This record gives sequence, structure tokens and C-alpha cells, in this order.
Amino acid sequence: MKVVKFASRFLVLFILILFGISLKSEVTNAASFNVVGGTDGLSADSNCTLSEAVQNIADAAQTYSECATPDGNDTINLPSGTINLTGALPISTHPYSVVGTGVNNSIIDGAETGSLFYEPLGTVTTSTPILFKDFTAKNIDRSTGVCISVSSSSSNSVAVQDATFTGLNLQNCGRIAIGAAIYNLSTSISNVSISSDLTQNTVGIFAMKQALTMISNTTVTGEDMGMYFVSSDYTTSTSSYQISNSTLTQNRLAMLFFISDWFGSINAIANMYNNTIVNNTNSGGGSMPTLINTGGIGFGTANEDTLTVNMNNNLVVNNKLGSSLSNCYAGSTQEAASVTVNSAKNLSDDTCASKFGGSDFINVSGAVSTIDALSDNGGPVKTMALLIGSPALDQGQTLGFLTTDARGIARPQGAAYDIGAYEKTVGSTPDPDPVPEDPGNPGPPGNPGSPSTPGAPRTGKLIGAFLASVSIIALLVLVSKEVVEGRVKVSKSEK
Repeated sequence: MKVVKFASRFLVLFILILFGISLKSEVTNAASFNVVGGTDGLSADSNCTLSEAVQNIADAAQTYSECATPDGNDTINLPSGTINLTGALPISTHPYSVVGTGVNNSIIDGAETGSLFYEPLGTVTTSTPILFKDFTAKNIDRSTGVCISVSSSSSNSVAVQDATFTGLNLQNCGRIAIGAAIYNLSTSISNVSISSDLTQNTVGIFAMKQALTMISNTTVTGEDMGMYFVSSDYTTSTSSYQISNSTLTQNRLAMLFFISDWFGSINAIANMYNNTIVNNTNSGGGSMPTLINTGGIGFGTANEDTLTVNMNNNLVVNNKLGSSLSNCYAGSTQEAASVTVNSAKNLSDDTCASKFGGSDFINVSGAVSTIDALSDNGGPVKTMALLIGSPALDQGQTLGFLTTDARGIARPQGAAYDIGAYEKTVGSTPDPDPVPEDPGNPGPPGNPGSPSTPGAPRTGKLIGAFLASVSIIALLVLVSKEVVEGRVKVSKSEK
């Protein structure tokens, strides 16, 4: 009987050990490419360069022996320091993630040579999450270049976090261009800065045919279009966009939503919360669609498509069409199409309310004089501070799902939320580097929430290792106990 009891204990512990080891193995089954800094390129030596790592992933083989063998769940780890590109990186139809050591530590300098990460995944069936995090890319200059481009026909989730893209002086470039062949791609962008020099045909963030797009704590400046969201398909579909705590300034057109399907119908939802959209001027030219008559926010539909916009606490001020104020525009190219705007506690300095069918906009002439220039006010991205006496102070609506500003400062600081991406601190000095709002926080009721953040399996790895270790220790203790008890019983019987 005692033998059976011991055997059963042993079996339970053995199963726990196997479970822990299998859990650990499941989450560690991924290839890591640790690339070196300095001059990039393709060469047969002992160092794995960024280009060589991408080439191996693109080839789905160990083309360069100094880099790892890809396995379809690949991550490129950037070093601290600068990688100097000598040409455009290889194009890969296999997904991969890129992770640096910090936005101020891992630098990729394009030296005006070409594109960065281009993953057209239309030929690959995969649900591998894709993550770009903790690095700066600069000087990516080319006539048809991209910084990050992912296009997919599969159910990938794409996350861009804690990254900076600067000095992007080129035409026909989507800084972060993420599109899908069908509506099954989810995208999360948070703590990202994008700046350029107002060259034409450029877009800060381009999201096409997304099932779900979440953008938070992001600043875009100097682009032809700051953010461009397009929904188009051949069947009835639904797209959902949420933009919060983001700043768009000094662009030609800050933000455009365009819903168009020539063979079916699309029902799109755009949720905009506590954004600062100030000092954008649409002087014409570039990639401006002709139906968008604004420098601020444009909503457009065609055919039988519908767009429902929910706006709360947005600061939309001093955006112009030519020399005239034009903060917002909603229009359609056919009568069957429609744009519905539901808003509360937004502030502008023109007639946004009448353009949105009597929506709740606070119109204050000259409000731009109470908004500071874009600058480093702490936190992961630059913001535009509210000055004393600003009509945006304490005039916002409480949003339980958005409890910090773009810098991570808690809302509210005063009697109520401030309008815009910046919350003015009262009676204290703000933390110079607070933790920003988690982009994974759920939105208001009915909002599908944000996609999960790639990289989470690390928790499973730790749990697996812990279970395996505890089980082994418990097994050793049990065996030792049984051995000791056995010896004691034997010695007693011998007596």
C-alpha cells in the first residue's frame, strides 16, 4: 500500500515537471537575432548585422551562418549604439519583430539610403504577433521608402511602442504603414514620435482595412497627413479606430478618415479622446483628397458606407485651409453615404459645431494663444502645454477608461479633465518621466478594446520555470523523506 502511495505521489510530481517544462518550451520556441552596431551590410564574417538577420528571415534559412536560423517566430534584438545602414533592408514575406534597448539607446541611421522594415505578408498564412519597440530610426530618405510597413492577409497583431522616427525627408513614404488584404489585422501604436520636414505625399501613420486600430500617446509633426485611416473592401465589413492622448501639429492635414467601398458597404467607428490637433495648415497639393476642405480633422465617405465618430475632450484649434480657419470637415461623395458625429466637451476656435451638425463643441476665438509650442514636458513624447487661463482647463468630461495624459500624468489635476492630450498639473511639479497610460486599457462600453501586446509570453516562461523548479524540489524532498523513513523502519526491524 505504501509503495502505491509513493508511486502515486511520484507520478503527480512527474506530471507537474513535464507541464512546467512544456510550458517553458512552448514560449521559448522562437529565434533571436542579436545584431551588432556600426556599419551595416551583407558580409561573411563573425558578426550578425541587421541586414543579414533580415535576409535570413526573408529566406527562411540560415543564409548567413553568423546569424540564427529563423523559425517563423523571430525577433531581432538591436544593440545599444548606432547601426549605420548602407542600403535598404531586405524585404521579407515572413514576419519578425524588432526590439531595442531604449528609444535613446538603440539608433538606426538610414544615412539617406532607403527603407527599413518592410513585411508584405500576403503570401504567408500566420497569426504571429509583430512588435517594434524601444528604438529610434532617423534619416530614412528615399523616393519610395517606408519606416515600418506591414501588410497582411492573416490575423496578425502589430504593435509599435516606445519608438521615434525623425529626419524622414522623402516623398511617397508611409512612416508607419500597416494594411490588410481583409479586415482581420489589429494594430496598437503607443508612445511613438514621428517628425518630418513637410515633404509631399507623406503620411505619419497609415492604417488601411483594419479590424481594430488603437493609437495612444503619439505625436506626429511635419507630415503631408498626420494620420490617414482608410476602409475599403468588397464585402460588408466593420472597422474600429481609437485615437487618444495624441498630438498632431505642423502637418498639412492632421487626420483623415475615408470610408469607401464600391461593391459592398462598410460600417466604421472612430473614437477620439483627449487629442491635441493644433496649427496644421492645408495649403493644397501633396496627397490631399479633393473632398477634404480642412487642415484639422476630415471625415469622408462614399457609396453606401457609414462612419460614426465619437469625440470627447479634443482640442482642435487654429487649423487652416489656406489662410482661413478650418478645423474640421465632414462630407460624402454620394447621398447614400453618411457621417454621424457624437461629441462632448471638445474645443475649437471656428464653426466645427455647425459642420458636424450641431455637435457639442466649445468655440472660443483666439484659443491658440493659450497653447504652448510643442516641447518636451516630460513623458515619452513631446506635448503642447496649456497655459494659465486656457479655456481648455477643467472643461473636459470624465472618461473612466483614460486616467492619464500623454505624459502619464493622472487625470484630473483640477476640478475636471483638461481638454487635449496635456493635463496641466496643479500645485506640484510633474514627474519628469511618468508611466503613461497602458494602451491595453479597455475603451468605453461597446469598444472592442485594444489588441494584446506581443511579448506577453515572457510571463508564461517564468511560470513554467517556476513550476518545474518547485516540482523538482518537492520531488527531492519526498524521495528523501521516503528514504529516511524506510531506513528508520529497517533499523527498527533489525532490532
